[in-house]
Amino acid sequence: MANDQQTDTVQIIRRLLQLYGSRMKKQADYERELRLRAASAAQRIVGKAFGGGAPPVEDPEFELNLVGRTIARTSGTTRARLIKALPDSIRAKVQERMYSFEDIRAMRPLEVQRLLMNLDPRTVALALAHADTSLVGVVMRNVSRRTAALYRDELSYLDAPEAEEIQEARKQIAAKMAELAGSAPDAR
Repeated sequence: MANDQQTDTVQIIRRLLQLYGSRMKKQADYERELRLRAASAAQRIVGKAFGGGAPPVEDPEFELNLVGRTIARTSGTTRARLIKALPDSIRAKVQERMYSFEDIRAMRPLEVQRLLMNLDPRTVALALAHADTSLVGVVMRNVSRRTAALYRDELSYLDAPEAEEIQEARKQIAAKMAELAGSAPDAR
């Protein structure tokens, strides 16, 4: 049974590379590097999940993050194909790791504004608690004075938020980023 699953996994990875390879003519160097990194990490994860056949995974979380972050940097259609080609057992886990709260720094101003208008002010305020000042600056520059004041008020009302609350707020923002990018996990 495990060998059948491994064979299926190898076929999925090959298909992933075929789909991914179709875009390589346009952005050869960049895409080649991403493909190699994603395929290598995916193979290690899948090999570990099905009991061998690939080098051992030193840190499965790191590998999942690597695959997610790599796929997130591809174009929309390529990203959708890669996500679809992932084994069901890891698809949602990879999608959860495609974006992080800190990615706001790299977003264009209109993207940041679109993201923030789709979020609850308390969630944003919680996520900004203990955040790097440059990240807070990016958020505050992309909202109106009134909204910035609302975020500051929310922050002032928070009595030493728990680390878990902050992480949950940041995960919600990352999930909204994925949703807006069209790569949110399936709601099956």
